[in-house]
Amino acid sequence: MEGRRLSPASLESINAYYMRTKVDEVRRIYQPMLSSGHWYLMIIDIPRTAMICLDSCISSSNIDKRKEEMEKVALELEGMTLARKWLSGPTAVRPPGFLPLDSSSRKSRNKKLARRS
Repeated sequence: MEGRRLSPASLESINAYYMRTKVDEVRRIYQPMLSSGHWYLMIIDIPRTAMICLDSCISSSNIDKRKEEMEKVALELEGMTLARKWLSGPTAVRPPGFLPLDSSSRKSRNKKLARRS
């Protein structure tokens, strides 16, 4: 799916059928990932701001690729949920972010996300 974007209609369909919980109420996201014909599971642990990779074929030669793929998906998910409608109420607080980044990386990421919304 590299290089492809979701249309607004597709995003609304995903929202209606699969993402019924508000982002401030989510503790973990379980995302199946396909890479070069191999499936693995990415878990985003929001309270710990950690990403976990469950992969039966992980090796030192593909670990960097997995991290990059997971970061791309986490950024896309975070970008999809920036709108106020994703919060459970007017006083709800948005989680700090999906990615375990240092403060300078987080600032850079937030600028990119702000430009997209």
